Amino acid sequence: MTFETAKNDAPIRTTEAGILKEFLVAIGDDVEVGNDIFVIDTDGKKGNASPPSEAPKEENKATETAAPEQNKATETKTEAPPAPKKEAPKPPITPVKVPQAPKAPSSGMAGRTERREKMSRLRRTVTENLKGSQNTNASVTTFQEIDMKAVMDIRKELGEEYLKRHGQKLGFMSFFIKAAARAMVERPIVNAVVDNAKNEIVFKDYVDISIAMSAPKGLVTPVMRNVQNMSFYDCESTMAEMAGKARGNK
Repeated sequence: MTFETAKNDAPIRTTEAGILKEFLVAIGDDVEVGNDIFVIDTDGKKGNASPPSEAPKEENKATETAAPEQNKATETKTEAPPAPKKEAPKPPITPVKVPQAPKAPSSGMAGRTERREKMSRLRRTVTENLKGSQNTNASVTTFQEIDMKAVMDIRKELGEEYLKRHGQKLGFMSFFIKAAARAMVERPIVNAVVDNAKNEIVFKDYVDISIAMSAPKGLVTPVMRNVQNMSFYDCESTMAEMAGKARGNK
């Protein structure tokens, strides 16, 4: 049995072997930590066979009861069946034509169907976090065109050596991550948040960056912590590790 949590799928194991008798929750229900989920019969883990002394008695009773019934069935079969009665011929049935309903006029609204699908626990958590971030953090989107020739030259010059040394490719994402982290260190206001309860601006001396990754159940955004202290190798290896966990629902 597997339970879906806010972060991953967790298998549920029992402390004792037994036979599953009853589920106390349905598929898709939210279960609080500590609640009972199912009932296990630990006494039935070796099987539900009856004691040997009782088994012959059951068989004897069944044999004794079945014998008279078999004799009755045999006697009934020996009797000659009654002759079937001849029925009078029925007149032929004339099919009745059913008038068809007029076709509804076609309109441009045809084909507007909807399909609903229950959200998983993971998708609900991601949705709540993204919406909460939008409501509590000031968001800004900017597009800048830059010359990537220097990065291209570095990857071309050191790409093979990096692959041999670390066993992974030097991608573009680590350059983007390090550039964003450096910008937030140099401009702390970009990385600051507002605490409305205390009417204060909170400046952070660390940089956390979330990376969008594809998972079997949808898009996830794991967070890389303390990116300001990471090297290019740290960024690439952390992303590879997170991608593997995302693909495995871990």
